[in-house]
Amino acid sequence: TEGLPGNLVRSLLEDREGNIWVGTEGHGLARLKPAVFRSYTRQQGLTSDLVLTVCEGHDGGLWLGLNGEGINRIKDGAIQHYGPEEGLVNECVWSLCEDQDKTLWAGTWGGGLFRLEGDHFVPVDPQGLCGPVVCALFEDSRGSIWLGQVRNAPELTVLEHRTPSLKKLATRSAAADIRAFAEDARGGLWVGTRGDGLYYFSNGRQTRFGKHEGLNDEFITALHVSPDGTLWAGTRQGLNRLADGRWSAFTTREGLVDNAVLSIAEDNHGNLWCGSGSGVFRVSKAELEQ
Repeated sequence: TEGLPGNLVRSLLEDREGNIWVGTEGHGLARLKPAVFRSYTRQQGLTSDLVLTVCEGHDGGLWLGLNGEGINRIKDGAIQHYGPEEGLVNECVWSLCEDQDKTLWAGTWGGGLFRLEGDHFVPVDPQGLCGPVVCALFEDSRGSIWLGQVRNAPELTVLEHRTPSLKKLATRSAAADIRAFAEDARGGLWVGTRGDGLYYFSNGRQTRFGKHEGLNDEFITALHVSPDGTLWAGTRQGLNRLADGRWSAFTTREGLVDNAVLSIAEDNHGNLWCGSGSGVFRVSKAELEQ
């Protein structure tokens, strides 16, 4: 029932790659291969298979934001659900962030911002500055929490020591749709928008980057800063790289699996891992730089 062709096993061998070869009587040879991915779905206990955001807690547990089914927490193999009974009256959770004080924040599509207090979520609308759509959350090195929102004004909400303030975007647009954040080693903040390119906040100033400055697409879906200061920006049209003041773009023409780069993470071996419209792909930074 777990996939072996037969239950009568006569021989076993582990090879140098960690595979187990199983010799059976009457059903030939089978190979038990280590799984590259372990999946968690409804079958394993999740409330939904539509996982929009993942956040690691201070205790190693994982918080999952679900589209329409609230929040799941995975810890030590157990899965816990948070929904209306726990105060999360809007269950379309698009963003999660656990801050330096170990407080979990949840951004929803339509219900605004929530904060976990004990085992109960409470709505947060500081001075009316938080709108109903919070599709990105980011805590910077100073402990300020930035809200990526869809707003009818070119403004960005930030909670500094939980005190709200608005940052104006230097744009001609009448609205703002912010989807991604990243911080560099100097404390500068990158802000990615849906359709209006990139903004960089540093020392009280901001700079905008769009197609005119070298981006191949102004619809930013993901941002990541490498330890050497290189900025990687995922867009609908590929992966963009900013290094030494110069932009480069990588698409399926350069070997990417898919042009829609929806998320970016970096491992300790010089690889970027990208979530895309065609699954997860891994690419060496050195190969891109070459």
